[in-house]
Amino acid sequence: MLQRVGNLPDMVQDATVAAERVSAEYEIVIVDDGSRDGTAAVAAALEDVYEEIRLVIHLTNRGYGAAVRTGIAASSMPYVVLTDAPCSPLGTRSRSSTERTLSSSVWSGLSRRSSSLSTV
Repeated sequence: MLQRVGNLPDMVQDATVAAERVSAEYEIVIVDDGSRDGTAAVAAALEDVYEEIRLVIHLTNRGYGAAVRTGIAASSMPYVVLTDAPCSPLGTRSRSSTERTLSSSVWSGLSRRSSSLSTV
């Protein structure tokens, strides 16, 4: 997630709502890929509010693929759903639209976590 700090609180709320619809147990892994916009601080504050959040920080930007691998490696659940922070500015994407996207990605993007992906 590069320079999308403003989207993070809404994204976490929407992901929480979507996850609770399909599972009693879930986690939200946030990977800050070396952003300089305060994402780590906002994510850390969210981590204090939501016990399901795990924050992982790259000190420098290592790229999208590294962020995905780090997120998968940090996950503890048997299945993983990947999603980016919404790229549209706040207010241009409705909450229900985001929730529908996340809910549908639970079904279309769900994959069994492979132990071969557990190292970064």
